[in-house]
Amino acid sequence: MIVEEVCWKNLRFVVGKRSDILHYIVDRVGNGERLFIVTANAPILDLFLSNEGYRECLESAHLLTVDGVGAAYLLRKEFGVKTQRYPGVEMMKDLCGIAQSRRWRVFLLGGRPGVAERAGEMLKKDYPSLLIAGTMHGYFDESQNAAVADQIRLNKTDLLFVAMGVPKQEFFIRDHFGDLQVKLAVGVGGAFDVISGVKRRAPRLIRVMGLEWFYRIVLEPRKRARSFFSVVRFAIRVWKGDIT
Repeated sequence: MIVEEVCWKNLRFVVGKRSDILHYIVDRVGNGERLFIVTANAPILDLFLSNEGYRECLESAHLLTVDGVGAAYLLRKEFGVKTQRYPGVEMMKDLCGIAQSRRWRVFLLGGRPGVAERAGEMLKKDYPSLLIAGTMHGYFDESQNAAVADQIRLNKTDLLFVAMGVPKQEFFIRDHFGDLQVKLAVGVGGAFDVISGVKRRAPRLIRVMGLEWFYRIVLEPRKRARSFFSVVRFAIRVWKGDIT
């Protein structure tokens, strides 16, 4: 297993082959560590550079994985590091496979009402023995955050996947990580929508080309406009070296 941690502005990226990254994470959890992981892409890193509160939040994460081409471009430009991208939806599925074999309990938090539940049902089709500790949509008031965290803990959750969008999902994990008592918490963006079948994922060729973000923008131009500008702005900043 050849995995490397690369530090950029107090963020610890784990790089290498997907299978090696997966086993690196699982081994650390198996050795008793509790991890908060961020699946990094251009919009996340762009917000990190421009928002002090979010910057502090990401600095508290134990590891960042390279989800999108923006994060991969940053590491290649700054450190000459080449790594496989590990999209959050794929890492989530892989971790559920591990969870099934180790009898870890999985909680799905986020998405519109019914989506997390449907995603759990679809995961059970792929992993029949997967233990679903619970599911809950992400449309609740912030005043309920502590109660939601308590429920996750009371359900004896081992792996928590949060799909409430950036930056809400990372703030929720950071603010309640100590109370959750989970082995691993990961923000996975729109993964529940894809797994549940609510939304289609980009065709394989588009994913291989690193254009999945553009595919989503084409399908939902109004909703994804802000994300598009974040991707472009971050790419320009990295290219110009303007990432202070």
